[in-house]
Amino acid sequence: MQNKEPEYKDLYKNILEIGKSKINNGVSYYDLCIILKTKGFEINGCSTLAIKKFFCDNFYHIPTEDKPEPTPKNLSQQHCKCNFVMKGEACLYLERLNELEELKKSNKISKLLAWSAIIIGVLSAFGGNYPDWEDYFNKKSQNKSNKEQLKDSKLNNQIIKHQQLNVEQIEKNNLSFDTFHDVQITPTKKLQSPILTKDQKTIPSVSPK
Repeated sequence: MQNKEPEYKDLYKNILEIGKSKINNGVSYYDLCIILKTKGFEINGCSTLAIKKFFCDNFYHIPTEDKPEPTPKNLSQQHCKCNFVMKGEACLYLERLNELEELKKSNKISKLLAWSAIIIGVLSAFGGNYPDWEDYFNKKSQNKSNKEQLKDSKLNNQIIKHQQLNVEQIEKNNLSFDTFHDVQITPTKKLQSPILTKDQKTIPSVSPK
């Protein structure tokens, strides 16, 4: 069996659609196989048994005295060219399939409309114009450059401030050193010997002989 599962889904739906299109006159198993082959379906092996079973379950043929009730086993030998009509349940099932397909299509359209609304809303956030991505990235790069420059400026200010503090400390140290040096090298005044008056002059002592 070479047909894939999605193809079998289409196969069964095609059988129902063929039966509905021939609801007045009916369709035989032989004619059904010819129509399916013209639609590109391969009928052989297990696919043949699947078609026979589905055909017998969903189509009706009045049994006669000379022919037994149709089954997948005797369909191709004894009822090959007998016309069958589609049952009511099968017709309603086909209608439900069509409604589901329409619903899926409408859901897809709703999703597309929803995405379109989202996209329109996003574009409206940019003032109704398409965003200029080049300008966006240029501004982002400029902001990054400004941050780096600000960081470098702060670092330079810290270095300059630190240098100023060092200079002030050095000046304070030099001032203290000069003050100390001035105190150490200040010359002292010479002590002047007292001036004696004439009466205060010492008389040399005379030692006794």
